[in-house]
Amino acid sequence: DKAGPHKEIYPYVIQELRPTLNELGISTPEELGLDKV
Repeated sequence: DKAGPHKEIYPYVIQELRPTLNELGISTPEELGLDKV
C-alpha cells in the first residue's frame, strides 16, 4: 500500500483543510478524480 500510514491521517487532514480549500476555490485530489489514477 503506497499510502502507508498516510492513509489514516489523510482523511483527517482533508477534513480539516476542506473549509480553507473551499474558501480558496481549491478542489481536493478526490474531487478532481485524481485518486482514481
